[in-house]
Amino acid sequence: KNEVSMEAREESCQKQEPMLDNGETDDISSPVKNQCDGVSRYKFPFTSISLSYHCSFYYLMAFLHVQGNYFTFSAYRYTSFKSISLLDSLALPSAMISSRWLLDRNYGKMHLIGVSICIFGSILMVTSDAEEKVEHTIIGDLLAVAGALLYGLSDTLAEVVVKEAGPNEYFGMLGFFGSLISIIQVGIAESDVLRRYF
Repeated sequence: KNEVSMEAREESCQKQEPMLDNGETDDISSPVKNQCDGVSRYKFPFTSISLSYHCSFYYLMAFLHVQGNYFTFSAYRYTSFKSISLLDSLALPSAMISSRWLLDRNYGKMHLIGVSICIFGSILMVTSDAEEKVEHTIIGDLLAVAGALLYGLSDTLAEVVVKEAGPNEYFGMLGFFGSLISIIQVGIAESDVLRRYF
């Protein structure tokens, strides 16, 4: 059988016409696997690296992931480890809502009951911290909540990307853009801390 070039396959996929190994298109259902699966649609700037999603999407995903970590660890300055650990459970309802929206995932009554308990417990925790009237405790709780919500959304986006592009592309782009965002953010938000070390 003659080999078919990647360019020809991509052109075939854009027309929604699966291409067979002999170079012909198949307009009807065929036992031959659809060669459009896994076709890369974008290029990483100034390189020949193929991507399944645009770089701006990976940047947004890395930004959400970095901010989730930043908010969570910043909360340790203001509130207790106990509060942060419990409030991090809000990543569950966040993941459920975002997966319902992005993945059309359905959940049963037991899932909803579990999430309701999670939310109710988080409300009690914030209320309890507020009654203690400890300085800056509420700020820490709000940071922990924000971090948990971003964690849930980030996990859902990770599932979307891994299913479509695979783990190698996901971890590569998350590591690249995540490192870039982290370096810039640390230089701006934590400049005082950096001066102590350098």
